Amino acid sequence: MKRKINRVGTNTLTVSLPSKWVKENRLCAGDEIDLVENGKELLLNSQKPSVLGSITVDVSSQDTFGGWMVYVPYRLGYDEIRVHFSSSDHLKRIYDYLPYMIGFEIIDQGEKYCVLKNIAFGIQEEFDSMYHRLVNVTISMGMELLGLLVEGKYEKIEKCILSEKQANKLDLFCRRMLNLRGYKDPKKTNSKYRIVCLLEEITDQYRNIGRYVLGKYGVSALGKRKVSESLLHFFKKISELVQYCARMTEHHTPHELTLFKSKMNLLELEMVSLSNNNAEKDKAIVLFLSQVLYSTHNIVEEIY
Repeated sequence: MKRKINRVGTNTLTVSLPSKWVKENRLCAGDEIDLVENGKELLLNSQKPSVLGSITVDVSSQDTFGGWMVYVPYRLGYDEIRVHFSSSDHLKRIYDYLPYMIGFEIIDQGEKYCVLKNIAFGIQEEFDSMYHRLVNVTISMGMELLGLLVEGKYEKIEKCILSEKQANKLDLFCRRMLNLRGYKDPKKTNSKYRIVCLLEEITDQYRNIGRYVLGKYGVSALGKRKVSESLLHFFKKISELVQYCARMTEHHTPHELTLFKSKMNLLELEMVSLSNNNAEKDKAIVLFLSQVLYSTHNIVEEIY
């Protein structure tokens, strides 16, 4: 559609908004919209949050229930979640899950129910800040875990892998905001959503490496036996690739994308060699690192 540019006063130029678009986005006089400059394009974003209101979740028939039963409504954008339960253990678990739901508190509680509600509406403006924190947590967790493995300080790994819980919290918040408001550049919303998920998946794999080293997957801990030097060197390259990838999500050139592909291909070859030649216990770590490698690759696939 075409619009004429109108002059208002001496120096102000205006363009009218399409009435259909205004109605669909529930806009009215006085509302704010975001303008995103993209070369010769000027993108409009209503930034009008979705209104999902309240939802009821019944877990009373569950012997145990996972966090996803309250996380999903939170992530989708509901501002109030009423949970019906049948035991005190259910309530305890809800309190355990609550710290992951940024801005939510229990505002009402009875013998068999509780109500979780968003009480911090201002934080919806914090997406960029929370996203960058997720990026930083992902990068620092890998670097810290690698350092502990190099130094053989396995006793400190338990504390390191707690960073994955922080990543979970940031991941849930970022996805909630993208569901509610979209990204500031609307055409990048879906890609940004997937990048957030993939960053959290990388921290899952770092957590898995830490747990495996500590003997929490049905195998004995590595004890004083260090991870092989070749595998640590591979881990270092993976960690550097994650950092390189994170920088490219903010700004990149065609040359950097080509260079990433070259690095990726070399690491794939090295991964196959490690799988064939390393000790049996190290092969599980190679598997976890391969998942980090492919998650990183998938992040780059979302960049444009």
